[in-house]
Amino acid sequence: MINPGKVERSAVYEAMDILQNAGYHAERVSTYPKIFDIIAWRTGRTLCICVRSSRQAKLSAFRDYIQAISKMITTLPAPGDVQLWVYRRPGWSRWRISTGGASPIEQWDISPAHGGVAA
Repeated sequence: MINPGKVERSAVYEAMDILQNAGYHAERVSTYPKIFDIIAWRTGRTLCICVRSSRQAKLSAFRDYIQAISKMITTLPAPGDVQLWVYRRPGWSRWRISTGGASPIEQWDISPAHGGVAA
């Protein structure tokens, strides 16, 4: 993909903090080219996350990325849930990416007792 800017790097580290506070082990992917920014896991759950920042948290801004990932997981399934996290002040929009496109993650409880990131 592309080389992230300073704001996107900050968003990646904030996302990692959120995941770690929810009981996940989170690793930043730092090689290029890359598809995901973070791989996070805990017992029974793995997340493959792309983090972006945007002045507008509109999904249409990431249409090409979503199409590419949807196509990729059709032929080579990811090892866990594929998600797009978009940071826009004051917070996050989260989307689950599947072979059919993206759907919003409505419920998001980060407490470890409730399973962390919404299923």
